[in-house]
Amino acid sequence: MPYFSALLSMILIHVFSISHLSEWDQPKKIEEPINLKFSSGIPSDTLYVDQYSIDLDSNSEFDSYIINVNSLFEEKLNHFSTETFANLDKNSTTTVLVALTSMSISEAYNYSNLDNSDEINTTATAFVVVEIYEEGVKTFSMMFINEGRNEGEFESFEESYNASVRASIDLALKKIDEIFEGCESISCVKTSDNASNTEANNNLNVINYSADGNLESFKPLRGCVGISTVGSDRSPADILPSSRYCIETEEFEKAVDLYFLSRAYAFFDIKRVKDGTAHQAILMLEESTFQTLSVDQNKSLDRFWPNETVSGKQKAISLCKKLREIDPPSYHPTYMIQHGLGAFTKSNDNGIVEDFNKESAWDEVLIEFGC
Repeated sequence: MPYFSALLSMILIHVFSISHLSEWDQPKKIEEPINLKFSSGIPSDTLYVDQYSIDLDSNSEFDSYIINVNSLFEEKLNHFSTETFANLDKNSTTTVLVALTSMSISEAYNYSNLDNSDEINTTATAFVVVEIYEEGVKTFSMMFINEGRNEGEFESFEESYNASVRASIDLALKKIDEIFEGCESISCVKTSDNASNTEANNNLNVINYSADGNLESFKPLRGCVGISTVGSDRSPADILPSSRYCIETEEFEKAVDLYFLSRAYAFFDIKRVKDGTAHQAILMLEESTFQTLSVDQNKSLDRFWPNETVSGKQKAISLCKKLREIDPPSYHPTYMIQHGLGAFTKSNDNGIVEDFNKESAWDEVLIEFGC
């Protein structure tokens, strides 16, 4: 009987300990309402071409594979969000933006003379940005690059591609998780050691998102202005705040005009900025400018938006006339150049493609806008 009592006591103590440990070991969640947004600068159906599949003798075409990178990333991000945020609320004034701005794949086909074997190697590189906005004001920003590698584990490039992409996404989500780890509030994220950790971790190269000039406005427009008064020396970073101000003052036609002008200038900049990883700058600017618009404000904007209706087509014609009366940009696109990976490498050039023809590029932009 004493043995049974002692055994029962041990069992009860063990059960009690397990129940309390499981309670104590539960990961902390951020309790305040969070509006989680995912944005991507890459096509939803991303085509990858196997450059080693071509048979030069038969002139056969390349094999190609579609990998829906965005849905893979968003699926894992949604799982992360339920583990991290206790209250997901699209109407919250606190927004966590996760942006997958680019994904690239490199490949190699190694042949070994020792055992007459072939080895397929692929690497997927993702460029990810995490930003936090509180009542429309950016309070936190981090950029990181992560590489998922696959070396000789699969016999086809398609399988290796998928494995590399998944590995890259897993590493990105691991870093995002580290940003919020142990926090029960957004203010904790900004002050925690997680946010400033820049050490490489499991092939994850982390870089603080703080390049000088990144998305910066050097000559901001003041108040709500008409499109005809905007000089060609104003970048999208200068123009978009004025568009937002016009929305607040309910001058919606001016707001739409300025929005499309900033887009036209950004498309022009995309044509002249060499660094492809920098081209998502306009998406980030637009997100930070308009992400806190109310439902009513969006509905009001829709009434002035060019579309396929009779009035919408008239607005498009009017907008095109205004754009054609404006000169191509004369500013240096620092806001975009400094947004890319090239901002973190030592380069002596100005970031512009060689022999760039601004007149023909501007004509191309207007044609792309249907003007």
